Amino acid sequence: MKYSVWSRKVFTCLLICGTVVLFSDTLYTATIPPTTANSQIYIVGAGLAGMATAVYAIQDANIPGKNIHILEELKVAGGALDGKGGAGNIPYAARGARLIDPDAHMAYRAWLTRIPSLDDQEEMDKLVGDTEALKNYKVKKTLANELDDFWATHKLNSITRLVGKDQRRIDHYKFGLSIRDKWDLLKLISTSEDKYHDKRIDEYFQPPFFKSNFWYMFSSIFGFQQWHSLTEMRRYLRNFFQSLDTLSGLDKTGMNAKYDSYGAVVVPTVKWLRTQGVNFDMGCKVTDVDFKPTVDEKTVQKIHYIQDGIQKDITVNYDDFVFISIGSKTADSREGSMHSAPLLERNKVDGAWTLWENMSKKQPGLGNPLHFTSSIDHSKFVVFNVTTKGKLMENLILNFTKNKRMGEQHMVIFPESGWNLIVHIPWQPFVRNQDKDTTIIMAYALKGDNNGDYVKKPMGDCTGEELLTEMCYQFGFMKELPEILKTSECSPFMLPYVTSMFLPRNQYDRPPVVPDRSTNLALIGEYTEMPEDTVFMVSYSTKTAQTAVYKLLHVNKELTPTYHGMYNIWNWIKVLYWL
Repeated sequence: MKYSVWSRKVFTCLLICGTVVLFSDTLYTATIPPTTANSQIYIVGAGLAGMATAVYAIQDANIPGKNIHILEELKVAGGALDGKGGAGNIPYAARGARLIDPDAHMAYRAWLTRIPSLDDQEEMDKLVGDTEALKNYKVKKTLANELDDFWATHKLNSITRLVGKDQRRIDHYKFGLSIRDKWDLLKLISTSEDKYHDKRIDEYFQPPFFKSNFWYMFSSIFGFQQWHSLTEMRRYLRNFFQSLDTLSGLDKTGMNAKYDSYGAVVVPTVKWLRTQGVNFDMGCKVTDVDFKPTVDEKTVQKIHYIQDGIQKDITVNYDDFVFISIGSKTADSREGSMHSAPLLERNKVDGAWTLWENMSKKQPGLGNPLHFTSSIDHSKFVVFNVTTKGKLMENLILNFTKNKRMGEQHMVIFPESGWNLIVHIPWQPFVRNQDKDTTIIMAYALKGDNNGDYVKKPMGDCTGEELLTEMCYQFGFMKELPEILKTSECSPFMLPYVTSMFLPRNQYDRPPVVPDRSTNLALIGEYTEMPEDTVFMVSYSTKTAQTAVYKLLHVNKELTPTYHGMYNIWNWIKVLYWL
C-alpha cells in the first residue's frame, strides 16, 4: 500500500516535470521593457510599413520624432510605393500601382487620416516661428480626405475589360463558371484554411476554371498564378467578398489616389515625418543583428549595417526598440531601357532577404525566408511603363475602350495573348507636374515566360521598344506604331520576388509580428503573419506597423478592425445572385 502511494507520487512528480519541460516555451513570458524619454526607435526599411511604424510611434506611443531612426538601403523612401520621372523629358518609371477597396483596406485608409495633405503641410510651413498660430492650425484635408474627394468624381467604368484575339471583345459580365466551379468557390470560401496549407490553386480547381472570365479578372487584379497558394486565394475571396459582384466593372469599388502612390502618399508622409524630427538614414544596408546570448528571450543588442562602403554598428540599449521590415517584393529589381532588357538578378544582392536569413539562423521562430526566395521562376514579373508625348496614344486608347476619360478603364486584359498581357491605364495626370500633352500607362503579364504573339520572345528578354511593340499589336495600333515609337519611352523592370508572398506555404513560414519571447524586436511588412488578412496589400503593411507599435510600445488602444464582409447577409445575397 505504501509502495503504491509512493509510486503514484513519483509518477505525478515526473508527469509535472515533463509537462514543464515540454511546454516551457509557452510558460515563459519575456518582459518587454517600458518606454522612457530616452527610448530610441530603430526602424529598418523606409517602405510603407516602416513609415507607418514611425507615424504610430509618434502619435500613439508618444515617442519624440527625434528618437526615431529609419535605416533605408536605397537613397529614396517609399519601398514598393515608388515612382520617378513623368515630367519634362524624363520618362516615368515605377514598379507597380495601387487600387484601393474602401472596405478591404480599412487599416490603410485609417492610417491615411493621420497624415495632413501636402497643401496643409505647406500652409503650416508658413507658420513656422508663430508657435500659437501653428498650435491652433486645423488641418483642412488629410490624405484620406484627398482619396475620398478624388474617388467621388473619378469612378472606374470598365466598358472594355477582356479582349481576345484580333481585338475581339469578350463579355466580362459573363464569368463562365461551371456548376463545379461555383461549388468549389463556395466551399473554399466557407471552410477552414487549415485544410489548404502548402496547397496550390491548381491542385484544388479543375482545369476549365482557369479558362473562365472570372479567373482572368481575379488573377489579373491581384496577380495570382495557378501555382500560387490556395490559402492566399481563399483569404482574398473572403476579404474581398463584399466586392465580388463588382469584379467585372469595378464601378462600385476601386479607389484611386489623385496621383501615383509616390506622389500621393510617400512625399507628404516623408515630409510630415521629417517635420516631426524623424531621422532618415539613407543608403544604409542593414546586414545583421546580434541577439542577447540566451534562449529565454529574443533581445536585439546590436545592429550591423554598411553605409558608403563603411561597416557601422548601433548598440541597442535596454529601453530601445527595433522594428525590422523582413523580405521585400521589390528587392533585386533591375531596370531596363528602351533599347536594353532588364537583368534578372538571382543572387540576393540587396539586403532585405539576407538580413532575414541571418536572423532566422540565430533565433528560432523567425520564419523561413528561404521558402520565399527559392522559386524565382514562380515569383518573378516584368512590369513596364510607357510615357508618350502628344495625344496620339490617349486618343487611340479612348477610341478602343469607348471611355470618355483616361483612367476610367483601369485595366484592359488580353487573356488569349501569349503573355496574358494586362495594361493598367491610370487617371491623367498620373504624377505631379506631369506635362499636359503626356500620357503615362503601365503594363505587366501573367505568362511572361511565353513568347509574345508579335515579338517572339519572353518578356524578360525584351527591350522597352519590343514590349511597347507587343502592346500596340494587342491593341491593334500597328499602323500608328512608328509614330508611337518615335514619341514614346518604355521603362521595363524585372522583379524576381514580386509575388513570392503568394507561394504555397505552411503556417510557420511567416513569423508573427512580435515573435515569441521578444523583448524589443518586432517584424513588419508583407512577410509577417497576420491570420485571415491578405498580403500584397498596402493595408497589410500598415496593419503590421500598428500591431508592432501597439504590442511592443505598450499602446493601450484597439487595432483597426478587419472588415468581415463574410458576415453580412446582404453580401451573401449579392454573391449568390452573381453566381
